[in-house]
Amino acid sequence: ELPYSDSLLVSKASRIHKVTLQNLKKDFAYFYNVKSISENNEIIESGNLTFRTAPEKGQPISFAVVGDTEARPFVNDRIAKLIWEERPDFLMLVGDLTDGGQKNHRWQWTHEYFLGMNQLTSRIPVLPAPGNGEGDRVWYDYYHHLPDKKLPYYSYRYGDAEFFML
Repeated sequence: ELPYSDSLLVSKASRIHKVTLQNLKKDFAYFYNVKSISENNEIIESGNLTFRTAPEKGQPISFAVVGDTEARPFVNDRIAKLIWEERPDFLMLVGDLTDGGQKNHRWQWTHEYFLGMNQLTSRIPVLPAPGNGEGDRVWYDYYHHLPDKKLPYYSYRYGDAEFFML
C-alpha cells in the first residue's frame, strides 16, 4: 500500500460523493485510493489509482475523443485500455454515452458505461457532451460534475486550450 500524504473523509451516507481537492500542484501525478463501507459494514476499496493535474500554460497536452459508448461495455473496455496506454491528459466524450439514458434505464450507466470505461475514467478527467442517447439527462447530470446542469453546454480550459462542449 502506498504511503498517502493526505486523506479526505466524507461522513455523509450517500451513493455518490462529489468532492473538490484543494491546493494541488500543477502538472503533478497523484495517487489515490477510495474506501467505502457498505450497509453491512463491508469495506469496498478501489485499489491504488492515479491522476495528473493540468500542465502549466505553454506545455503540450494530449487528449482522446470518443463517442457512442452506448451498449458495448466489452468494446469500450478494450478502447479504454488502448487509450490509457497513450496516457492522455483527459477524455472528451462527444455524446451517446448510453443507449437510452432515461431515468428507468440506470442499468445502462451502471452495467454498461461504467463497466467498460472505468479503468480510464478513474484516472483522467472526462469532458462529456450529452447526445440523444442521454435521453432525459437524469443519470447524465447525476453522474457528472458540470459547471451548470441547467445548461446543455460548457467550456473548459486546459493548458493553452479552451474546449467548448456543446
